Amino acid sequence: GASSEASHWDVAGALNWTAAGAPDRFYAGDAVRFDDSASSFVVDIRETSVAPGNLVFDHTVNDYVVSGGALAGSGSLTKLGGGTLTLAQTVTNTFSGPLSLVGGTLSISSLNQIGGASSTRATAKASASARMRATCTR
Repeated sequence: GASSEASHWDVAGALNWTAAGAPDRFYAGDAVRFDDSASSFVVDIRETSVAPGNLVFDHTVNDYVVSGGALAGSGSLTKLGGGTLTLAQTVTNTFSGPLSLVGGTLSISSLNQIGGASSTRATAKASASARMRATCTR
């Protein structure tokens, strides 16, 4: 079964990625895909930020939670499949590429998690939904 222990995302560090079936490291600009075959669905960004080329979450059976550092760079973020992707970072994601919601749910608690309230954010929405969590304080 899937582990609830976080997978750590670092730059040029751990061999916790695969390329053409072989162990690999993440480098800025790499295309990154998260799917239902992962061993953990909690992704902890260990750096201040990571800058993938194109970032795809394509999952139906399991839900992903991303925490830690920011998603940065000019790459895109695409959400496919019926699962939920929760961006749980407390920092501002600064990626500037398009945000495409094709399937499932993208859950955020702040517009900073999708790069702020910019009117220039390119978005596309198909059979997906976006949900913003609110916190009430007294």
